[in-house]
Amino acid sequence: MRKLDLANYTFTAKDQQGIDRFVTFQFKNALINVLTHQSLALNGLELLEIDPVVVKIETANLEVILTEDDYKKVIEHFKRFRGFSNNDRPFVKRVYNCPEIPDDGKKVIEFGNN
Repeated sequence: MRKLDLANYTFTAKDQQGIDRFVTFQFKNALINVLTHQSLALNGLELLEIDPVVVKIETANLEVILTEDDYKKVIEHFKRFRGFSNNDRPFVKRVYNCPEIPDDGKKVIEFGNN
């Protein structure tokens, strides 16, 4: 299992006049956009396969726990995505360096899903 930090972060970027400005990077939105981006040319089945991961990320707050299968899907989409820039380095590093957490084998029972 993996625990992915979804918190936003700030970085500095030069504006059109060359002045450094603080920019807030919307981590969760960027992650969802990469997973479903047009440049991936997802077919319908591929979109449906990534959808549970997207929903899990959308409903999470500051972090999300991903199964190894979920994490592999995220990494597959990151490998296929084209268009990252220099400002995306912290974003990409956070995803690729997502820490493993021990799976204690306990099952989580969700109420209302009987």
